[in-house]
Amino acid sequence: MVNSRLGPVVQERSHRGIRRLPGRARGRPRILEGMDGFWIAAAWTLLPTVVVSALFFWILRSILHADRNERRAYSRIEAQERAKRGLPPAAASPDAPAPPAPAAGR
Repeated sequence: MVNSRLGPVVQERSHRGIRRLPGRARGRPRILEGMDGFWIAAAWTLLPTVVVSALFFWILRSILHADRNERRAYSRIEAQERAKRGLPPAAASPDAPAPPAPAAGR
């Protein structure tokens, strides 16, 4: 029911009968009305995906940083142990790129 002066009129049932209250009609929340509701619904739909993706990225980044730092610390400890024993420094790791070959002189 709509009252032209007050806008939608809400009917409320109670033990005293039906009571009319001015204001918006009950049912859909006002935030979901019109085009604004579409964008809010779209945001709420995408929010879980964005949050889970950010969490996954952060966890994976933390794992990779921890691995890199652990390898760096292990290499440093290994170099110290080799120096204590008088051994030459370890060769470059197999993952490292090979040094450039010397240029042939003409």
